[in-house]
Amino acid sequence: MATVQNDLYTEFLKVADRGDEQEAKDFLLANLKRFPQDDQDAIVAAFFDDALKTASGDARAVAEFQKEGLRAAEKLEQLKAELQKKAKLLEAKE
Repeated sequence: MATVQNDLYTEFLKVADRGDEQEAKDFLLANLKRFPQDDQDAIVAAFFDDALKTASGDARAVAEFQKEGLRAAEKLEQLKAELQKKAKLLEAKE
């Protein structure tokens, strides 16, 4: 069993050395059940952490986009109010 694990780790290191993160992730997912349980737990935790960071980053980007949208809407409301005032002044002058 130790030889199988050593071969698996050696194979993973070769993949990781190529520097392709997606290939390394794919290797881990494809071979997850071949790793010892402790390593499986660590791999799953790492994937979960990565997904959580990605999701929170996406959520922050969405929140920032929404804030910018609200600021733009507020400015448009202010401009609309100013234009209405100017239109009333022009009507009053006529």
